[in-house]
Amino acid sequence: MKNVSTAFREQVKNGAIIYPYADVTLSDGSTLTLSPEKNFRVTGNSITQTAGNNSFPLGAAISKTIKLTIDNSDGSFDKKDFLAAKITLKSGVILADGTTEKIKEGTFYVTEPVAPGSTLEFTAADAISKTSVSYIPVVTYPATLFRIYQDVCRQCNLIIGNTSFPNQDFVVEEAPKNVNCRSVLANIAMIAGGNALCDENERVVIKSYNMNDIKKADGSYNTDGFQVFEDFKSTPEVSTDPIKITGVRTTVETEDGKDSELIIGDTQYCFSVDNPLIVGKESDGLQLIANNVIGLKLYSFSGSHIAYPMAEVMDTCFVRKNNGSVFPTVLTSVEFNYLGFTNLKCDLDTPERTASSYGGKAAEIYQKMKRITKRHYTEFEKQMNSLSERLDNSSGVYMTTEEQTDGSNIYYLHDKPTLKESQIVWKMTAEAVAVSSDGGNTWNAGLTVDGTLISKIMTTIGINFDWGVGGELVIQDASGTETLYVNAETGEVRISASAVSIKGESIDTVISRLSKKILDDFVNGEYADNIKDIENSIDKKAESWYQENDPSIEWTATEETYLLDSDGKNILDGNGNPFLTVWEKEKSIHEGDLWKVPSTGDEFIYISGNWVKSKVPDDLFDFIDGKAQIFVNTPVPPYNVGDLWFGGADADIMTCVRDRQDGEFSADDWEKKNKYTDDSAVDELNKALDQEEIFNRLTNNGEEQGIYLLNRKLYINFSFARGGILKLGGKNNGNGKFHVYDENDELIGSWTNKGFSIDKAESVKLGDFFSYDSNGNINGQADVFITIGGWQIKQTTVYDEPAEYWETIGTQENGIGAKGPWVVWGGWNGLGAFNKDNYNFVVTEDGTCKAMSWVTGSKAEWKEDIHAYEDGALEKINNTTVYRYKLKRHSKDDDGRHIGFVIGDGFDLTGDILDHDKSNIDMYNALGVAYKAIQELSKEVSDLKKKLKRYESEE
Repeated sequence: MKNVSTAFREQVKNGAIIYPYADVTLSDGSTLTLSPEKNFRVTGNSITQTAGNNSFPLGAAISKTIKLTIDNSDGSFDKKDFLAAKITLKSGVILADGTTEKIKEGTFYVTEPVAPGSTLEFTAADAISKTSVSYIPVVTYPATLFRIYQDVCRQCNLIIGNTSFPNQDFVVEEAPKNVNCRSVLANIAMIAGGNALCDENERVVIKSYNMNDIKKADGSYNTDGFQVFEDFKSTPEVSTDPIKITGVRTTVETEDGKDSELIIGDTQYCFSVDNPLIVGKESDGLQLIANNVIGLKLYSFSGSHIAYPMAEVMDTCFVRKNNGSVFPTVLTSVEFNYLGFTNLKCDLDTPERTASSYGGKAAEIYQKMKRITKRHYTEFEKQMNSLSERLDNSSGVYMTTEEQTDGSNIYYLHDKPTLKESQIVWKMTAEAVAVSSDGGNTWNAGLTVDGTLISKIMTTIGINFDWGVGGELVIQDASGTETLYVNAETGEVRISASAVSIKGESIDTVISRLSKKILDDFVNGEYADNIKDIENSIDKKAESWYQENDPSIEWTATEETYLLDSDGKNILDGNGNPFLTVWEKEKSIHEGDLWKVPSTGDEFIYISGNWVKSKVPDDLFDFIDGKAQIFVNTPVPPYNVGDLWFGGADADIMTCVRDRQDGEFSADDWEKKNKYTDDSAVDELNKALDQEEIFNRLTNNGEEQGIYLLNRKLYINFSFARGGILKLGGKNNGNGKFHVYDENDELIGSWTNKGFSIDKAESVKLGDFFSYDSNGNINGQADVFITIGGWQIKQTTVYDEPAEYWETIGTQENGIGAKGPWVVWGGWNGLGAFNKDNYNFVVTEDGTCKAMSWVTGSKAEWKEDIHAYEDGALEKINNTTVYRYKLKRHSKDDDGRHIGFVIGDGFDLTGDILDHDKSNIDMYNALGVAYKAIQELSKEVSDLKKKLKRYESEE
C-alpha cells in the first residue's frame, strides 16, 4: 500500500480525479515533462500489476506496466524517439486546500516503437523486465539464497532492495541450468514464501505473504492499518467461503530414477511447486515454503472500484459488501485507470498451482531493453544513481518542531503534512539524527553525536579502520566475481585470485617445489629398487598404464630355455636329460611398470610378476591417455609425448615433448618436468602449513600488512581492504558492532544496534556545513549546519534576534522559519535579505502576509451542490458596519489605519462572509456577497431609471 496523506485519501474517497504526471528521459539524453493540462489524453492511461496467470502467485517475478496516451496534435513530439525512454510516473490529486499531492508510481522503460500521429500511445515496463536474460552465475556454489539474489541483481544491473528476507540462508548446492534471471529471482521468492517485485524507487524486493495481524485477540477482524475496499462500481464477486492453503507438494526423483511426490501438509488446497533451487534438498526447501504459506486463509474476489491509486499487488486488505460484512484477502492483480475505475482481484480459482509465473507481456521484452542497459554499473554506481533519482523525483518534506521543557527543539522532517500520517520521518535531537520508513516505529539508519553510524546497507568508496568483527566477508571485483569469501560461523574460506604468494613465492611455486620433493622421494626411495631391476632388464624401461582392466592379462608371450649351472652347462635330470623351462619373458619385460585404475584411483607397481598396491605420485599420470613409458637410462626410440625419463637421483625428471619412432635419441625431444600436482603433495602441504605458518607466509612474517594474528585469532587490517560488501553481524552472528579506538587503545566511538556513540571525538564534522566540538559548540560555514537536497538548515540572527530556518541553498529564494520573525517567504529578488519589499511572498510571525497576487481556485469540477446565491445581499451589507481599528500586536501607526470588519459580540457583521468555524473572514465569500449586492443595486438603479423615464414621458 502506497503511503499518502489523510487529505489525499479523503479526496480519493470523495471520487476526486487522479491525474498523471511524468518526467521522461529519451535515449539521446534529452528530457521532457508531461502534465495533465497540456499532454495527457483524457483516456488511455493506466497502470497494471499482475502475475498474469489467473491463479494465486507464489514464486513469481511480477512486473508493473503502464500505458500512456499523449496529445501530439501540434506535432511537438514528431521528432522525438520514445523507444527505450525512461519514464518516472507520478499520480496526483488536488487536495481540498488547492495544493496537489503526488505519489511516485515508479520508473518505467518504453519497450515498443511509438507510431507517429496526432495521438501517441506507448507501453512501458518496470525494471523487472530486465531479468529475462539467461542466468550466468558469478557467485560460487554452494551459495545462500541471499548471495544468489545479489548475483541476479548484479548481472541485470538492478538495485538490491532487501537487506534480508525469510529463509535467505537456505543453501543451494548447484547453480540452476538453462534458466533466465527472472526465473531464478522468482524461485528465490518462492522459498521466501512470496514474490519478487520492483518498488517505486526501482529496487528489486523479495516480498513474503503476511496475514498475521488481521485478527484481534477476541477473534474479530482488525481493519486498522489495512485498506478496506467498499466503493465498488457494482457489488464485487466474493467467494462464498474462505480458501485455506493446506499444503505444498513437488516431484522428486528416487534412486531408481522414478518420480515420487513429496507433500507437506494435506492435499485439500495444495500448491504444486517446481523449483530448481531445492533440487537435492527438496524436503528442506519445501518445508520452508510450507512454513510461509500453509495456513493462509483468504477470500477470492474481483470488482471494479472507484479510482484508487494506492493499491499494490500483495497488499493484505479487506473487501466490504453493502451489508457491512468484511472479507480478508490479498491483492493479486491491480489495474488502475486514470479518469476511470480500478479493477482489483484476488485469484484463487484453481486448487493447485504449478511452476513460477510471470507478469504480463513484460516477461518477453528483455531483448528490447538492451538499448536501455548499455553499461554495467558497479554497486556503488547503482546506489549513487538511485540516490540521484530519488533526490530528483521525490517530493519535498514537511517540518514539525517539538519544543522541550528546557526551550530546546526536536525537529522532525516528514513526507506528509502531519507527522501522524507520515511514513518517512527524519528525527533530529541534540545527540542523534535518524530516519524511519514506518512512521517512526523503527529506525533504518542514524548518526549519533559521538560518531556512531547505523545503517542497513553502507555504500562507500573505502573504509579505513583498525579491526572488524562480523559474520560473512565477501570481496568482489567490479563485475561481481568473488575474490575472497570468509564465513566466521562455518570457518569456510574461498580465495579466487590470479596470484597468491607465500613468503614471496607463488602458490604454484610452493606446490611445485613440495611436489617435486615428493616425486623425487618416490623415485629415489620406494621405486629405487625397481629402477635397478629396470636397468638390468632387457629393454631398460618401464611403462605406465591408465586403464580399468589389468594390463598384465595381455602379457602372454613365453620363451623355452634350458636350465644351466654356474659353468653354463645343462643341468640333467635322473635319466640324463636336460631340464627344459618355460620363461614368461613378456611379463619380465614389464618389471617396474605402473598402473592406475581411473574409477577407483588405486595405484600399483608390477613387481616379480604381481601388482603391488602402492601410492604413486599423480604427476606420473598427468599426460597419460592409456599408457606411457618410463625410461631409466637414456631413452631409445620409439618414444612418445608424455613418456618419462628418470635420469638418476641427482638428475631432473624429464618428459617427452616430441614423438620419435626411429633413429637416434635427441635431447631436444625432452624437457625438464616443472609442474607436480600430486594429491599427496597437497596433503603434505596441508600438514606443513598450520595457522601460524600460513599467516607468516601470507604476510612475509608480518611485514606485509592486510591481516595479522593475535592470540591465535586472525584479524583483517582494513587499511588494506578493498571492494565488495562488508557485513557485520546478521543471522546466527548476533548484532554487528563497529568500534573505533585511539592509539592508547581507548574507545573513541562505536556503531551498534543501540545507535551511534562518540565517546572521545574532538569534533564531529559533516563536510564544511556542520561541526560539533567537544566543548559543545555548533558551527559551520555561513551558520549553515546541515544540508538536505536543495535545502539548508541555518542558525543566525535577524534583527538582532536568534533565528533558525530552512531555506534554498545559497539563494535564500524560498524558506520556512522555525524560530525568528518570518514564518514563510519566497521569490527573493537578490537585494536586501531582511527587507520584506525584496520578496514576492512573506508571512511573518505577527500574522502579516504579503503576496504579489492572491488567486482562488474556482473550477466547477472541484465543487458540488452548486446553486444561485439568494437575494438580500445588499441588505446584509447595509447591516454590516465597517470599522477602523488597530492590531494589538502589529498596529500600522498611532492613528490605527486598519479598516475592515470585526467579529465579536456587539459588532454588526453578516455571517455569510465568515469561514466554517465563524472565527475568520472568508474574503472570497465577502467578494461574492459584494458582487451580489452590486447586482441587486444595479437592478434597483435600472428599475428607478425605467420609472423616471416613464414619469418624464407622462409629463
